[in-house]
Formats: sequence, C-alpha cells, structure tokens
Amino acid sequence: MESRYQTIRIYPHTLRTQHCPVALEKWALLFDSAAQRNILQCKFRNIQSRPIQSMSIKIDCYISESEGSILSFPYQYSDLCMPEDQIFGFQTPIFLPDQRLTHFTFTVTRVQFSDGTLFEGEEPLAPDPKTSPDSNDIHSNSRDIQTPKPPKNKRRLLAGLLIGCACLAAFAVITKYLLIPEFQYHQAAAYVENKEYTKALPVYENLGDYKDAKSKISETNYLYAGSLELSGDYQEAMAIYTELGQYKDCPDKVTEMKYRIADQFFNNEAYEEASLRFTALADYKDSESMATYSHAMQLMKEKKFEEAYEVFFSLRGGLGKLKNGLENYYESVYQLGNYYNEQGEFMEAYDLFEGIQDYKDGHQQMGRSAKLAMQYSLTNKKWMDAIGYFELIPKDYENLFVDENYLLMSLDDAVSYNSDYAWTNEGLIIQAFLAAHNYKTTF
Repeated sequence: MESRYQTIRIYPHTLRTQHCPVALEKWALLFDSAAQRNILQCKFRNIQSRPIQSMSIKIDCYISESEGSILSFPYQYSDLCMPEDQIFGFQTPIFLPDQRLTHFTFTVTRVQFSDGTLFEGEEPLAPDPKTSPDSNDIHSNSRDIQTPKPPKNKRRLLAGLLIGCACLAAFAVITKYLLIPEFQYHQAAAYVENKEYTKALPVYENLGDYKDAKSKISETNYLYAGSLELSGDYQEAMAIYTELGQYKDCPDKVTEMKYRIADQFFNNEAYEEASLRFTALADYKDSESMATYSHAMQLMKEKKFEEAYEVFFSLRGGLGKLKNGLENYYESVYQLGNYYNEQGEFMEAYDLFEGIQDYKDGHQQMGRSAKLAMQYSLTNKKWMDAIGYFELIPKDYENLFVDENYLLMSLDDAVSYNSDYAWTNEGLIIQAFLAAHNYKTTF
C-alpha cells in the first residue's frame, strides 16, 4: 500500500465551523500510482452526541492560492452509523479530475442523523484556533509577503501583461473544455457504479460529444432498464428497451417484458387481459398455453364451470408445466361436480369426484353424490336403482349406517305393504337384499 500512494501534501490542522456537527481533523493530497490519478483523503470526526447516518460535502478546487476556484463538486459519505467521537472518511479516496489541483476548501452542506434530523450548512470549514496557527489561510501555515519589483521599462511590462492575458485565456479554455468535462465524466461514471442511473444520464447528455458520452447514454439506459426489470417495473423497463432499438439484445428484452407484464395480469387475476396479451405473443415460450389457461381461469371466475372444465381438459397434457395448473384443473372438476349435484345430475357428479378423490374432500363428495342418487331413486320408488347407488357409496363414507337404515326401511315398506309386488322378481330380489343385511321384514 505504501508504494502505491505517494504523498503530495498534508494539512494536519483541524478545520471546523461554530455549528457544524463534524470537524475535519486532517486531509491529505496523494497520488495513486495504480489509477494514475490524484486523490484526497479526509479524516472527519463526529463531535456531537447523535450518531451520523450520512454526510454531504462540497469541495472547491484551486490550482494555487492566488487563483480563484476553478471547479466545485459534491461528495457524499453514506451508510455511516457513526457514533459520537468516532472518525470516518479516511479510508474513502476522493478521485480528482486534474493533477494540477492542489488547494481545496471544504463545506459540510448536509448531515443526516440516525434519528432522522438534519443539519444543513453553507459556511466553509476554517482553521480551529485551538489546533491551527494564527492564520486565515487554509492552504499553508504561513505566507511570504513580497513586494514586486517594478519593470525596467514599459515594453517589458506590456509584454508581461500580454503573456498573462494569453495564459488566462488558455486556462479558461482548458477549464471549460477539458477540466470541467473530465470531472463531470468521472462523476457520471461514479453515479453508474453506485447504480444511480437517473443521476448519471443527465450528466452524460450534457457532455454532448465529449469522449464516448453518447455511447455511455445507451449503456446507462440499458443498465437502468435492467434495474427496473429486477424491481418488477416491467412497463417502464419495456419503454426504455423499446427506445434503445437494436442496442444489444433490446428487441428480445422487449418481448420478455411483454411476457412478464402478461404474467403480472395473470397473477393479479386479470385473466381476460392476460389471455389477450399472451395470445399476442404467439409462440413465445409457453404463451399459447398460458393464453388458454388464462381463458379457463376467467371462465372459473365467472362460474361457468362446464366451459372452464372443457378448456382445462384441452390442456390436460401440459397442465403440469403451468404454475398451479393441476391444482386449478382439480378445482374446476370439484366445482363442476358440486354444480351437477345442485342440478340433480348425481351420477355425472359421481364420475367427476371419482377422478379427484385425493383433492380436498373429493372422496366424501363422491359418496355424497351416490347417496343423493339413492335418495332420489327411493323418492321415486325406483327400488332397484336405489340398491345400485347404495352399493356405490364408499364403506368409509360418513353416516353410512344412517343411510343404510333409511334404505332398508324404505325397501321393507315397498314389499311389506304391497303383497303383489313382493312376489315379483324385483320384490324377491329386495327381500334377498334385506335378508343379506340381516333386516327382518314384516312381510
């Protein structure tokens, strides 16, 4: 580490203002040989009781003590959680855009505390009389005052003035077209590195044709769209991918965003809209199956169980590949079975429940369908049908004993109070059935 960083300048005295909650105890100007750039390292201390969450500063940069500030830029220390009397910042390098910048002033513009309160300031940090020499100069500990000697003649003075003006003009041009754009370029890159894409984009746009700023706009937009995609904002991400046209894989990204938007509609139970969007995607991924699946779910939502069952049945080979596909199919069968029982179509319901005995209480619902069919047959004196439906009721059906007694009593009444019927083939079969169930007839 020592060989990588070379010290250019150190200011070892504390800088602060009267109301500022932090003090700058020391700063150093170093050369980073690996990055081939000058950096600042600042050692700040929290000098009050509340923990600091984040801090923003403004740095004014100078080439010499006699020159005015040629550029200013902000810098932020985030996620600090810094308690009282703790130091921070000394491990965070601040990269400078130009190696000629050697003098600086620092202003703490904003401090956010852990309790949510803020400090905002505009006064530059100045030397603390307790730790600094008696001087108002923050750039050096002393200044030699020299009285310039008058020129030997007017021609030499005029030449000096012309050279000075030319130098100032050249410096102004360099500052405007090189130093400031270079700093802004690196600032935008820092925003991108911190995933602050909305801050980086206007900086790159303002740089115009500087370096590869235009290509950086496309790259940053692409990264921004990717971050929106990760957060689930597919609509906004699709808009950016669309605007980027043929950049990288943006056409494929647009299609993928359309698919995810359709999937969002499905998850939000907007099945009709989901079906339309999946249909528009044609053969992309499983869009065709999802379109049909969405239509079936919409029919379920509208309680059109027969139609929903038919649509689900058309997907039966691929339901296992669709999310909750089998479960929703079983639910459509279950609801249709209940619907058939309500309509008096008991055996149709029995057949449906027989296929989903392990879903919910499908096994018991199958028994209930057979019981309802038996009761209907007894009411209509279709004794033989009633016996057949009773045989379909599972032996573990709830209250089977009660239903059996009801059947046996009904059959006994059928033969006991109609002697002519008792000696018919059906009557004899009923008596045999009663005897097999140890029921003593009154005939």
